[in-house]
Amino acid sequence: MSVFDLTGKVAVVTGAASGIGRATAQRLASAGARVFIADIAETEGKEAAREVGGTFVATDVSREEDVVNVMARAAELTGRLDIVVNNAGIALPTVPITDTTHDHFQRHMEINTHGVLYGIKHAAPRMTTGAAIVNTASVLGVFGLPDYGSYAASKFAIVGLTKVAAIELGPRGIRVNAVCPTTVDTPMLASFPEGKAEAAVLSMAAPLGRIIDAGHVAAAIHFLAADDCPAINGQALMLDCGITSGVSRGLWDLVSTTAAT
Repeated sequence: MSVFDLTGKVAVVTGAASGIGRATAQRLASAGARVFIADIAETEGKEAAREVGGTFVATDVSREEDVVNVMARAAELTGRLDIVVNNAGIALPTVPITDTTHDHFQRHMEINTHGVLYGIKHAAPRMTTGAAIVNTASVLGVFGLPDYGSYAASKFAIVGLTKVAAIELGPRGIRVNAVCPTTVDTPMLASFPEGKAEAAVLSMAAPLGRIIDAGHVAAAIHFLAADDCPAINGQALMLDCGITSGVSRGLWDLVSTTAAT
């Protein structure tokens, strides 16, 4: 058996029509898993399913009944459910907390957080010892940026759900972890009004001086989902180019030079 082999495993990936989800579906399939593509985008989702020889299931993760359906279909069609990647998410235009509306805040929570809650809730009863759940959080699930209150709150909540689920499901041999990527070069970033500014700021602040792409996140998810990592549980894995370790030399030098003039 090769390292991180997933032959015979059944995986559900939400938000798998593009970006991190699509890269993850491709990565898991290439390692031998049968992948169920769960997404609201039907055309792109079916295309992604064809690419990996998987199955598309139309899914709006903010609707609990949709999440029940995709987990049930995967388990019923294959007789098992080994890996669930709760990845679907959105990023609405940024706004200061003092101007945040109920609808703006609630929409982030409905998709980013409720989608993860529903995924854990309805996957776990269909899983057995050795199964793995991986949730997509963010570096903004461990620190904040100005005007990102709603988004950050939804991602902080994912980290909390991950840790509690790891405690509750650990006795059954089900591991639950999260990935916390920095800015990721995806179609969602390209459509995000503040995307260029966010990428520039986080690149400058990170010791590695860069952001990442979807394949980097997919590789970490694959690592956490594989049987090779049986002791990793309840972790929020930073994929942050070092930004949570402290500010970069470049940013330090820039501010120091400016302050000295």
